[in-house]
Amino acid sequence: MSNLGLVGGMLVAATLGCGPAAPMPTPDSAAGSAVPTVAVTRVSRADLSETLVVEAEFRPYQEISVHAKVAGFLEKMLVDVGDRVDEHALVATLEIPESQDDLDHASAVKVRCQHQIKRAQAELEEAKLEYTRLQAVAQSRPGLLSQQELDAARIKQAKAEASQAAAEQELRVAETDIHLLATMLA
Repeated sequence: MSNLGLVGGMLVAATLGCGPAAPMPTPDSAAGSAVPTVAVTRVSRADLSETLVVEAEFRPYQEISVHAKVAGFLEKMLVDVGDRVDEHALVATLEIPESQDDLDHASAVKVRCQHQIKRAQAELEEAKLEYTRLQAVAQSRPGLLSQQELDAARIKQAKAEASQAAAEQELRVAETDIHLLATMLA
């Protein structure tokens, strides 16, 4: 019985503590009073997100075309479409099998030119000695040699000088070719 008495005591205390009950408004009395009417909805859980679709076109800050100076196979591509690239940055590497062969050929031409220069120097030295000897004989014994023999020796010396100059020029061309091919290969 004690449980029943406890529940009854709590009920009496709750009724006395609340005070008099307010009358419930009727629909007619609510229209005349200042109590606003509001819409009510049930609370539910949901993700809050909103998608906005805008049609646009992205344009790069700067657009360039890239062309290789030489034909070859693409070995590595170091950038992708749309990447920002600094000036003089390596974009791709090419594999050009013929370039090394061309460089080896130009090096062989250089060596050949160096040998041609040595041969031309030897021929020039021989031509100078021959002309000097013939000239000394012509001065010591006038009339022993014809003028034609002296002229032929002088022409032979001039040809040897021209041959040496041409060989030296070919060497410069070969060195330039080596430099060009080494630059392209790099």
